[in-house]
Amino acid sequence: MGVNGIVSCFENCAPPGPVGKERHEVNAVRPRQEVLRKSGEQRILAWVNHRILEPRFDDPYAQMPKPDVTEAEARVITEYLLVQFFFN
Repeated sequence: MGVNGIVSCFENCAPPGPVGKERHEVNAVRPRQEVLRKSGEQRILAWVNHRILEPRFDDPYAQMPKPDVTEAEARVITEYLLVQFFFN
């Protein structure tokens, strides 16, 4: 799926509904709101960045372990992934 398919998916997704435990919902509100406020490639960038920082921010059942990275490191990883796989 190219960048257009991903942008389309992110543009057309419905806001996330209630998820998991109360603690998860409190911790996930700000990142989810940020992702939903953005559009196009910026929405993809925000989603991937938050997913790296907290894999369960939009899915409390995600199996990805939470990496021990700073926000700056997550941003570098995000940009690398997007350039390598979608915008190259």
